[in-house]
Amino acid sequence: MSDLKQLKAQVEAVGGDAKSIAAALGSFESKFSESAQRIDALIGGTAQQTDKEMIATLNTASQKVSEAVRALTAAASAASQFAASL
Repeated sequence: MSDLKQLKAQVEAVGGDAKSIAAALGSFESKFSESAQRIDALIGGTAQQTDKEMIATLNTASQKVSEAVRALTAAASAASQFAASL
């Protein structure tokens, strides 16, 4: 196999992996967000304010997962476009 074909295959594989991981993380993010909302409903309003810290931490984590999904989706798209150009 020529070097160009090998490069194309590797780039396509990376793009496919990024797309698969983005899909899995998207599913996780949805479940994670639902869990955070349930936790907020169950423990919201504690006297020690630890609930606010816990919910803020969960919301930050959810945002980071969402950012990762967007980044992986963009990487998959870029890899696909690059591979197609080879």
